[in-house]
Amino acid sequence: MAPKSSTLHSMPTRGLLGFRRKGIRKASQNNYDSYPEGLGKEIIEFILNLSDTDHDRMQEHLENLTWVDLNSKPDEASVERYTQLGLSDEETLRYGPAEDWYMLLHRMQGGRCLPAILKGDLLHLIDDSAFLEDTMFCEWAYYIDFEEEELEVWTDAKMLCCFGFEELATINLGAAVKEKQEEEKRTIKRKIAEVDSGEE
Repeated sequence: MAPKSSTLHSMPTRGLLGFRRKGIRKASQNNYDSYPEGLGKEIIEFILNLSDTDHDRMQEHLENLTWVDLNSKPDEASVERYTQLGLSDEETLRYGPAEDWYMLLHRMQGGRCLPAILKGDLLHLIDDSAFLEDTMFCEWAYYIDFEEEELEVWTDAKMLCCFGFEELATINLGAAVKEKQEEEKRTIKRKIAEVDSGEE
């Protein structure tokens, strides 16, 4: 697996950006810079810049967001809408019409989807939730809960840490995540030592 470090990013760092609502998580794939200092930082900056009105608007728009299958064909109205709004990938569509949602919404990966959802322009996201279980390629995942005001950080298909929105202004996400990972390593070593000592 590619190193989960900001110092080595020669390989694309893939992950997920998603939302948690009423305990249900759904997410869309991000193909680049998904590490905490990249996508994680972008998410935090977006959250911290929201006004109270923006926060409520995000909740409302997420309730009406439609999750679509990666390979399903978008309807003509959606193709026209996202093309006119400039949300579709013009470079991709230059070679022909959008045959699937991936082609149409390629530009909306990662943090770029957040302001588009806030404005009410983006009404669809590709449901890549199952990618979370692909621990070989899905290195990081982030789930935002605007109702509970929490941000979850996942790695290796399990939640590593969770921060309340009120904490986000005071943390360095990269450092906080690294500290949590080191803490988990120490816990594992301690448990192994306890087992070994019990067998003596």
